Amino acid sequence: AAAAAAAAPAPAAAPAEPTTKIHEDLLLQLALHLGLRALRRPDSWEYALLFSTSSLTKAFLPAMPGSFMGVIMRAAGNLGWYKCPNGHIYAVGNCTRPMEEAICKFPGCGAVIGGQNHVSAKGNVRIDTTTLTEDAPQGYVNVPEKDCDDIARLSKISCRIFRLLTHLLLRTAIVSSPHRHARVVAAFVGGEAQQHNPGGMLQQITESLEADWATLLRLTGANENDLALLMHGVINNMESLRGSNTGLQALASNQARESFETLFEGKCITPVFGRDRREFVTAFHKELKESNRVAQLQVLLSDDRYLALFERDLEAPIPAGRGLASLDRRLWQSREVLTFEAFEQAFNSRPAYAKDFPLVAQLLREELRVGLVKYIGDILAWHALLFEVLPMYSITREEARFMSNHDVLGRLPESRRAEGLAVLDRYCVAFNAAFPLVKELYECNPNPFLTKDGRVDFGMSNGKAPAEVMNRNTPIFFSLPYMATGETEAQGLCTIRLLQELQNCHNTLMDVLVPGRAVADQSTMVSYATHPDVLRRLLIVYDRQQHLMPLLHLNVDQEIEYSSGGQLTFNMAGIQAAVANSIVGAAVHLVVHTHPYSFAGDLQKTGLITKLANKCPQQPLDGGLRSAIEREVTTQMQALELVQTLQVCCDFVATLNVTPMSKAAAAVTLESYVLRARLLPLARWQEIAPSSVRQGVCLHHLQALILMLEEQQSNSFLDRMMDRYRESLPAALERDLIKAAATMQLGLLLPVIRDLIDKDLQTDAFDPAHELKMYLESRTDIALEEQDWFERSFPTNLTLAHTYAVYMLVSDLHRRNTA
Repeated sequence: AAAAAAAAPAPAAAPAEPTTKIHEDLLLQLALHLGLRALRRPDSWEYALLFSTSSLTKAFLPAMPGSFMGVIMRAAGNLGWYKCPNGHIYAVGNCTRPMEEAICKFPGCGAVIGGQNHVSAKGNVRIDTTTLTEDAPQGYVNVPEKDCDDIARLSKISCRIFRLLTHLLLRTAIVSSPHRHARVVAAFVGGEAQQHNPGGMLQQITESLEADWATLLRLTGANENDLALLMHGVINNMESLRGSNTGLQALASNQARESFETLFEGKCITPVFGRDRREFVTAFHKELKESNRVAQLQVLLSDDRYLALFERDLEAPIPAGRGLASLDRRLWQSREVLTFEAFEQAFNSRPAYAKDFPLVAQLLREELRVGLVKYIGDILAWHALLFEVLPMYSITREEARFMSNHDVLGRLPESRRAEGLAVLDRYCVAFNAAFPLVKELYECNPNPFLTKDGRVDFGMSNGKAPAEVMNRNTPIFFSLPYMATGETEAQGLCTIRLLQELQNCHNTLMDVLVPGRAVADQSTMVSYATHPDVLRRLLIVYDRQQHLMPLLHLNVDQEIEYSSGGQLTFNMAGIQAAVANSIVGAAVHLVVHTHPYSFAGDLQKTGLITKLANKCPQQPLDGGLRSAIEREVTTQMQALELVQTLQVCCDFVATLNVTPMSKAAAAVTLESYVLRARLLPLARWQEIAPSSVRQGVCLHHLQALILMLEEQQSNSFLDRMMDRYRESLPAALERDLIKAAATMQLGLLLPVIRDLIDKDLQTDAFDPAHELKMYLESRTDIALEEQDWFERSFPTNLTLAHTYAVYMLVSDLHRRNTA
């Protein structure tokens, strides 16, 4: 056991209380040493505490109170305790000496109690609370901390040593198995209440153990390492009890316990704590230094022994077949732990390091953010699945508000749903971990989906309800990237802003590695279409335990002598080079391109189509041109990029032109307008637009082309129109409308009717008997009531029920007029 005791640095000035977490390791070493001792002595009280705890409910444990009543009396504070002539207990306050007489209140007693002038009445006896023994409690008693040292039969140091050993054994029993935990609970006086709180007993024992350790530090004046060596000396001396009665028989009565405590104190505690404790520690150090020669040979023999001895992986499992020989290597260690915190402290201790090793400095400053960069791949993977399952224009914004992430998986082939679920779960983990980086979401407004302490909460409950995080049931409105039309639709910016934050973090570290690189010229663009394996090679993928800690182990120096090893010296240049090669690796500057999703009906909902017709005369595409475009626009991505470009042109024409265009200006080719007015590079325009668009489409075709492309990608807005608005036109009304069309501007009227259908007639909210003309005047962005031709010519006897028929007839008439 001497070879297994904890090694420590040379004696030093002692702190009054534990100041580092090293005492946790020292207590672990003591518990292991004590456990080995118990295993070798199955007939000992310490073995019973580990393996037969329930048998101790009738035992009188060391350092427990000699009287349960005494514990209560001492806990009551400054009171004098007395017995009446018939043995009934009462208390006297103030000075604790009697100044007046009274009658005992115990039923049937009636004896005189108290006294006069500090003299007790005849037959009354003062109780010495420190010597009570007649009601000594059995089992374990959770004594209040302030009374733990008030055991008159023991010195304060001996009392705390007994309690420390007891708590070490009880905690070991609790954590070793649930069955032993139940036995520990049963050993408590009144401990049955703890059986419903498994964690409560462990916490209580641990708190008592910490209190014992802190009190011994104060009572002895030793530092933590020296106190650990002293306690190992006590455990070593327990071997001298072999042959003595130290089992449960030694704790069968209060008197037997006192005999055992006297024996243990004399043979185990006094030889260590009763003489010059520093002399004992110095002698122990010398003994350990001699045994260090064997340890050095073990280091030379194998690397795994070196790691076990000097990197202190105390949580690693003991190799199979090593047995107790492997335990001793854990017991004697008392060295500085190689942790991230120790490295961070060493790096920050010298300001010059930040200048000399900028990559390491940046990694330490941004470690949390750098560790989140890897989630770019998981977010883009979910985008890729969303865009695959939900083609552009295939759903409306309202549908996206109610469709959950998990609903999307239901649209996958059954053979791919398990794969899709894995992608979704990784995305949810990535989002919840990284989204707190997004402090501002819409423009400069604070992110409304973060709590005050920076956690994700889509419910915006401010702590009044459980936080709603990204999960399988979250609406895809929070996952699909799309351009918000206002702060109320900031959900669409969630993944856009998140990817921007992660991109910035990635590139900031790359800037340190490759200073001065022109990001715009040499960055690599990635998107949801980038293959995951390619993306992983381009990204900084960082995890502290997996990537940084092994590098620190390879670049640290630490003395292995018993009295050394308290300092870690790092090779900062080696760590800087290793970070560049291993963590950054083949990563490059990135531009993460987020494709905004286009919902069905978006162009109509923004009113751009209606405004366009008011500012630029529009014509339909002739049949041949329409067919050519349909043949040449063959992919969804091509249609999406073309629509996005056309939408920019539509917005420019509809909002920036103060006066309506002439027919001649509207006949300018779209290509000329895109290249000259919008300054789009020719190469980019040729990538987006097929030859039929470049050669045959003019500005007056812009509306028809946008609507055609959108309707190719989704169900027509007419398909979503309610049946109550689809009545046929009576012959008389049809004749009236055809006659009126000759004097109306059908190119301006047509998008107004379409706008009404798409915005208002997708539900049955309106009475089909209402006048159609009134709705066209009041529910669109163009003031038709100010147009003379509309007020004069549009029939007033048309109703909402005729809207579908009116639209189809006006479309046909407009197409004939412009053919």
